[in-house]
Amino acid sequence: MNESFLTAFERLKGIEFSNDSDVLHKNSDESGLTFYGIYQSANKKLKMWDLIEEKLKALSIKECSKWTITQDEIMDEVKTTYYNNYWKWLEDIKSQKVKEEMFFFFMNTGKKSKTILMVQYFLGVIKADGILGKETISHLNKMSDEDIKVFDKRFDKLEKAYYKRLVRLNPKKKIYINGWFNRADII
Repeated sequence: MNESFLTAFERLKGIEFSNDSDVLHKNSDESGLTFYGIYQSANKKLKMWDLIEEKLKALSIKECSKWTITQDEIMDEVKTTYYNNYWKWLEDIKSQKVKEEMFFFFMNTGKKSKTILMVQYFLGVIKADGILGKETISHLNKMSDEDIKVFDKRFDKLEKAYYKRLVRLNPKKKIYINGWFNRADII
């Protein structure tokens, strides 16, 4: 893991988790626990779940949440999971801002090709194929500071349009839209 990722990870902490007692929780519409935005049901093989489940025998979920974030072994696994699953593929992009936009959207949606298509749509000079290839990376790395500011605003609009579409397709997800919009604006 490098400084670029660690910077984004610190932003993740500040955006997603305002209360140490809620970092570990159970969402009503999912099976299993969620810790640091990582779903147990989708990441069953992570060692942290055994440690958390054992601690939950003695602590409430809120107390366990506070304990869990102090555990280096667990937090290292969280960082490694985010790095390998959501960040590593962005390493060839120079702009921290561009990487963070793509990281947070992909992390939230799990849609890597959609993330890339949105970037390619913004660039408009290459075939939109949903693949982060050399040509896409080259165009991203040629962007000026002003281009990156424009990218930031347009990507936020594309994110919000995506989330609105999700809600139209599944009105139950409306409970998440304010959080999604806030995240898009912050990043």
